[in-house]
Amino acid sequence: MTRRRRQLFISALNVTAHPHPEGIYEQLLIALLDTEVFVRGSERAMVVSAQKWENSDLFWGSLFIYTELQKDGAWFNQISKGEATLDELKRIEIPDNLKPNLKQMRYVFDTKRHILYFESRNQDRQHFSPYIIGGVFSKLFKAAQHKLRSDIDINVTVLPEKDAVDKIFNIDIIKKIIIRLKTPNPDDVTSDAAKILERLDAIGAGTQDITYTKARDADSLKPDEELKAVAEVASKNGFVKATGRTVDGQWRSASTKEYPAAYGVFIGDAESAVDAILLFAQTRDIG
Repeated sequence: MTRRRRQLFISALNVTAHPHPEGIYEQLLIALLDTEVFVRGSERAMVVSAQKWENSDLFWGSLFIYTELQKDGAWFNQISKGEATLDELKRIEIPDNLKPNLKQMRYVFDTKRHILYFESRNQDRQHFSPYIIGGVFSKLFKAAQHKLRSDIDINVTVLPEKDAVDKIFNIDIIKKIIIRLKTPNPDDVTSDAAKILERLDAIGAGTQDITYTKARDADSLKPDEELKAVAEVASKNGFVKATGRTVDGQWRSASTKEYPAAYGVFIGDAESAVDAILLFAQTRDIG
């Protein structure tokens, strides 16, 4: 019988801190440990470990997602087909420290490149929405920021597919382009990001919203190289959205948020999920 190869999918978050003091990302990661945050509904999440990998800038650990039981709420009795009585509820004995429906998601945080890699689908085929995970880590990092210092602005963006900007600009007739640009990281190596950061710093801005609307007598908005360069930076530090129509008149809308990157990785027989993510973080340039 052929053994099924183990596979996981890796997505990533771009984490930026502004101002950008030395060692801030490692400090933020350590500060967020054991902090419980809301996920959705009755789900909660917590990062409980951050271990440094050898002599590197990489830290790895696990995010746990679980259910917070509402013991004081109404409970359903499947036998009586009605609400459980007070006597029935008194017989429920679940320690407060035990949480059901546990899911474990491994991560690797590159504190030099400020990219956090995580399983968007683990080897057990459990799925973790990149945007839900992005929201969780945004809350965690902001909680950590308040513990450390209040003057740091933290932004978390789900990294999109490499060609996400090209995809949203592929609408036949573009009527509007919206760019939400948050402050890039000061050590971003691209000249376009550096120019944008310099401009935002000069006017004291942390976020810039840019909207282009098609002129009445124009066939379509036509993104030039300068606009595309800004859009590429925004796709990793905010988002880009375009709306318009196809040549046959159908309405179209597309955003970089619709194209989160997810990379399939096979896990070797003697390899763990963390090993696979660590290797990916060291050998793949997705930022």
